[in-house]
Amino acid sequence: MKRILLNIISICCVFLSISASASVSDSPNVLIINSFDQKKYWVEDMTLPIEKKLLQKYPAARITTEYLRADVFPVSIGSSFRSILWSLVDHHLDTSYSINTSSGMICPPDEFAPDVIILIGADAFLYYQFLGEKMSVAWREVPVVLLDVNDKYPAYAWNPQFCELAPPDFDKLVPAEEKRSIFFPPMADSNSTSDSLQYNVTGVKSTIPVKENLDMIVNLLPNLQELIWIDDKYYASEYAYWQLEKEINEHYPEITLSTIPLETSKIDSIYNEMLRPASHRAYITYAWEFDCMFSKRSDEQLRSLFTNYSTVPCFSLTPRKENDGFWVGGYYRIFSAGNVVEQVQRILSGEPANAVPFIEVTAGEIQLDYQLLDKYGLLDRAAGLENVKLRNVPLSYFKENERMILVYIIFGIVIIGLVVYWLTKLLYNNRAHKEYLRYKRLYDRLQMIYGQTAIDLALYDAKGACIYRISNGKELNGTAKANDLLSQNIFENQYISDRRMDRIRNGESINIEVLTGDDGKYAPGFLDKNVYQLLIKPIDEIDYHLARYIATAIDLTPIMRERKEKERFENLLTFASDLSQIGIAFYNIDSGNGTATNSWSVNMNEQFVPGTLPQYTSVLPEYQKELLAYRKRIEGGERETFSKEIRVATENTKHWIDERLYVSDDDDRMLVEFNINVDKQKEHEELLQLAKEEAEKANLETIEFLNSINHEVRTPLNAIVGFSAILAATPKEKVTERQEFISIILKNNQLITMLVDDIIQLSRLESGQFNFEYTPIDIEKLFNSLLEQGHANVYKKQLNYVIEMIEEDIELRTDQTYLEHLLTNLFSNAIKFTEEGGTITLGCRREQNMLLFYVKDTGCGISKANQRRIFKRFDKVNSYIQGTGLGLALSKSIADRLGGDIGVESEEGKGSTFWFTLPL
Repeated sequence: MKRILLNIISICCVFLSISASASVSDSPNVLIINSFDQKKYWVEDMTLPIEKKLLQKYPAARITTEYLRADVFPVSIGSSFRSILWSLVDHHLDTSYSINTSSGMICPPDEFAPDVIILIGADAFLYYQFLGEKMSVAWREVPVVLLDVNDKYPAYAWNPQFCELAPPDFDKLVPAEEKRSIFFPPMADSNSTSDSLQYNVTGVKSTIPVKENLDMIVNLLPNLQELIWIDDKYYASEYAYWQLEKEINEHYPEITLSTIPLETSKIDSIYNEMLRPASHRAYITYAWEFDCMFSKRSDEQLRSLFTNYSTVPCFSLTPRKENDGFWVGGYYRIFSAGNVVEQVQRILSGEPANAVPFIEVTAGEIQLDYQLLDKYGLLDRAAGLENVKLRNVPLSYFKENERMILVYIIFGIVIIGLVVYWLTKLLYNNRAHKEYLRYKRLYDRLQMIYGQTAIDLALYDAKGACIYRISNGKELNGTAKANDLLSQNIFENQYISDRRMDRIRNGESINIEVLTGDDGKYAPGFLDKNVYQLLIKPIDEIDYHLARYIATAIDLTPIMRERKEKERFENLLTFASDLSQIGIAFYNIDSGNGTATNSWSVNMNEQFVPGTLPQYTSVLPEYQKELLAYRKRIEGGERETFSKEIRVATENTKHWIDERLYVSDDDDRMLVEFNINVDKQKEHEELLQLAKEEAEKANLETIEFLNSINHEVRTPLNAIVGFSAILAATPKEKVTERQEFISIILKNNQLITMLVDDIIQLSRLESGQFNFEYTPIDIEKLFNSLLEQGHANVYKKQLNYVIEMIEEDIELRTDQTYLEHLLTNLFSNAIKFTEEGGTITLGCRREQNMLLFYVKDTGCGISKANQRRIFKRFDKVNSYIQGTGLGLALSKSIADRLGGDIGVESEEGKGSTFWFTLPL
């Protein structure tokens, strides 16, 4: 029985361990610590790919990335490391933990230990092992993966924080693999014995490419006599300098190695020295940056000086940002984030870190700045180097302007396409118009010939002599007059040209229009004169005996004049309709024959088709039914008039139409329709209604505003009047009471002054009587000034304050006076509503194209109901706390007019966060 219980317990333990292992592998907790400053160009190139690849492998992973900044503040690496480890408490999911800052603990409790730690850089690795004795067993057993670390290290536990005071003995180094066990020598003044601790360590190591960089520099500068080292004193920098000194002494003894000690108080002197012209000299560093923090010059001034006056090239043992204008470049190792993630994956799958072999990176490449090589005259020398990657290479003309050239090409193609389309459409329209005119003339002529005109006819023999003629229905036997259309001889007709005579002789027909004056003479171009249609056709049939040609002449003058008058009337009607935008249509309600103007079609969004009754397809259904029902009644014999405003839908919108229909007095089957667009009238009516509502609203707000001012002014005024009377009646001997009364009077007088100032400021903003002056804003300086102004109140209530500045360099341009006023209102409110010992936070951060400012306090908080009304005038949540009730209303007005927004996030009893945004 006992053995069975032991087996069951063993199985449960194995199951729990497998479950725990699976959960870790699914969502590991990874801590990444980078030795260097986050602002370094190459630092983010290491951390970001690792984070990305880890999240690809483990989407639920909790990754925390921190930066020691050992290259900026090496003496504070200890405190930085401690705060980084304790930051895991804040990053731990669903965990609330109180940090005991006075406990002196280096690491948080064991439950916050990550599943794996990735250390980037030698400084982080050395200090992590230096903490070994003070760590718990759980923290020492956390697997560690190294990246960008050296191949050798000091054998003993050495603190990189004291690198400047006590640098390590670089002559006594051990391989990185041996650092899995760290040796702690005994203290000189104690009885302790030596000890060692075991760590789970693997990683990616490499040598600093000092020799490769020296060979490259000598190839570029064959006459080099002095190489000057400049960098801060931290472990990685000191180790690089030691190797550089060793390589120069061994391989290039003719080159002098000098150093420039970095002192912040003498940074401008260092820059001046680097700008001094000197031949046969070069500068080299490990990771030092040109920084204007301790300089009297700005970034722009420093860059301009080195761009225009520097004659001595600067090289770097670590990669730099492209086109920064200072560093020529160097030989750099090529690290792969995939190697690190592969080792992390092996560790999380259960393999001990000590069993995972180190990966040594030996590959590298030379990266050089093309512009600086050209400036120092080194392009020809660089061409002889192997494995070189040139950066900042100027683009060719076509590459630099490829977008503009592409735009021009597209624009040209579009223009050519439009021209081709226009020409094609023009030719098509011309052909269609000619066909239309031809068929229209044919139709009109046939209509006139067979409908309304008399025809003169004549027959001619083969020689063209007239043998038979009919005019106005009568046969004429006499000789034709010289100016007759049907002449005595067809080949002597004055109205027929020689070319047409040849066509007649060749057996072709002709059909021409002839215009004559009142005297019968040929008068081309006078359309208001007589118009005739002359048709001559050859005859081949034997039955006509001697006749070989037949000629007909038709008088078109009455028809043409009638048509011209009709066209004139229609053009006049169309012109009047288009000018007034009044649509006119008249049509027979039985056949649909009639006409309509263009304005009618535009207003009704429907083409009028003769022979078809309008269907009002674009009219909204309810109005369409009324129009069709009216027409049905008219068809039944009723004679009523339709007059109503209707809605018509177009492609993108709807508009109002005033529609009128009635039956013509001359023809009871002719329906006349008028319509006109009344959108403008409707808009004016709506605008008048809105103006009326706005005026009524403004009147109510004005009354409410005056009542509020009356109440807010009367309260402190009553106090001033009352206590003034009491003060006058108080004997002079009662100094304490008189001082108290005077203090109350002054306080209420100050309250009235603040109220009047706020009212004036609010009135100016809302009336538009103000001018913003947009200037660059120093946000950090503005926050410090705000804290200085409120220092007395903060100190009096023993409040804590925090400033959270945005890390990226952003230029904000706005009106400084109004911005200070806005921040002062929110900051003074936070002080006012925060109890003693509370905390107030001033901060800002970027939100897309806006900059968000916020003031956070740990005060009493605001309920949801009160949050909706606190930005109104004279609306105070707590009427017992001094204030005008206009501060937040004024703040909202300022934020709105500066192009931003304002709001609050709060919970009763837990504090408030007031925020506002400004455009960048």
